[in-house]
Amino acid sequence: MATPLRGARRRVLAVAACALALVAGCATHVPLDAPPVSELPPPVPAWVGVRATEADAGRRIAVRAGESLALVLRVPAAAGVGWVVVEASSGLAATGRLAGPVWPADAPPSPVAPAPVWQVFVFEAREPGPGRVVLEFAGSGAQPRRLEFPVGISRP
Repeated sequence: MATPLRGARRRVLAVAACALALVAGCATHVPLDAPPVSELPPPVPAWVGVRATEADAGRRIAVRAGESLALVLRVPAAAGVGWVVVEASSGLAATGRLAGPVWPADAPPSPVAPAPVWQVFVFEAREPGPGRVVLEFAGSGAQPRRLEFPVGISRP
């Protein structure tokens, strides 16, 4: 004869087993031996003369008046998350904002993280002198981050 404690324990184990089977049935199979995914290049127009990435933040970027500067950043593809320009010097005119996938469309899905995207901010250097662009990373639940790109604009 089963005691009440053993019966309760069996019910808990049965519920746990059902929940595990349900979750396992929803999981996406991602082979661990799949070849590494090659990143796609960021969508920077060919006519842009100077490119900078997150690794260049804090370093002076030299451009000539009339040249274009592209700030190329990578972000996770989560809704409402991304980089935003919070400051740009008057000698720099924002001329475009582009986005594109980092991974090819046929890349295997990740069960852990969403596919990242490129964000590209394009500026034209108009007036010689010192300048800067400040970007903030923000969004739903994202840890706020700030990048500053000092820019030195020389005569053409």
